[in-house]
This record gives sequence, structure tokens and C-alpha cells, in this order.
Amino acid sequence: MVLITGPNGAGKSSVLDSIVMALCGSKSIPAVPIKKGSDKGKVILNLGDYTITRSFTKDNSYLKIENSAGSSITSPQKFLDRIVGNISFDPLDFLNNEKLKQRNLLLKL
Repeated sequence: MVLITGPNGAGKSSVLDSIVMALCGSKSIPAVPIKKGSDKGKVILNLGDYTITRSFTKDNSYLKIENSAGSSITSPQKFLDRIVGNISFDPLDFLNNEKLKQRNLLLKL
């Protein structure tokens, strides 16, 4: 279990949002994925065997996945869809659910 703690405005939700954007792709990317005043942004998620890099501009996003040997994965979104599949869910939505619903979601994993 990983705990993400801190005062309001410290970026806890931003960390979770970034993980979801890295893993889930276009359906999870907000209309404006970068900080106001910035030209680009990037989320790098290291999963041990794979490193997921999702880069953003105001108009586009780019996904790259490398294995531990440094080789790029072809069709990276399809690769993620296969890995994440049915285990993906909105972590903030999960936290707002009743305990029984949270339990049932975890049992499905």
C-alpha cells in the first residue's frame, strides 16, 4: 500500500491524475493537460520492467513505452490496454465510494 499525504494544494490529486493519464490514455487526458502558461508537459511512470512516458502539448499527446533493456514497444496504447485491461478504475471515484463498493472493486482485481 502506498499512502499519498500532504496538506491541501500539495499535489496529491495531481499525482493520482498523472498515473491515470499515463496508464489510461486519451479518455483520461483533460482538454488542457498542461499547466497554464506552459508549452508542454510530461508524465514518466517507471513500473520496473517498463517505463511509460506520455508527453503533452496544447494540441497533442505522445506515448512511448520502453522495456528495461531500453527497447521501445510498438503500438504502446494497445500494449497498455492489454496490461491495464479491467483493473483500471478512477482512484478518486474509488475513494468516494462506500466501503462495501470499495471492497467489491478490490475483490474483482
